[in-house]
Amino acid sequence: MVRRFFQPQLKKMGDKRCVHSTKIQKLLSQLDSSEMITLLTIFHRTILETYKVYADSKGYMNFNNFVSFCTDYEIFPELMTKAALHRVFHSLSFINDILTNS
Repeated sequence: MVRRFFQPQLKKMGDKRCVHSTKIQKLLSQLDSSEMITLLTIFHRTILETYKVYADSKGYMNFNNFVSFCTDYEIFPELMTKAALHRVFHSLSFINDILTNS
C-alpha cells in the first residue's frame, strides 16, 4: 500500500507543494513492513471508537474536532502548539486525499 499509493504521490508533488513530503516519505517507508502493518491494524481497531466520537456524520474529523481531541488527550497545548497541530492535520488530510482519490 505504501509503495502503491503514497510514495508515487509524494514524488509527483515534491517539496514545493507539501513542506513535509520528504519527512512523510521517510516515515511511510518505515511502515512498509509486516510487523508495522500488524501493529497498525491492532491500533486502528482500538482507536476507531475514539475517532468516531470526534468525527462528523460522514466519518471525517475537521480541524476544530482534531483540536478538541488533542485537548482532551492533553496533547494541546501541553505537547504541541496549535500551529504544529495544523501541520499534522494538514499532512494527515493529504494522506486521506491520496487514499480516497486513488
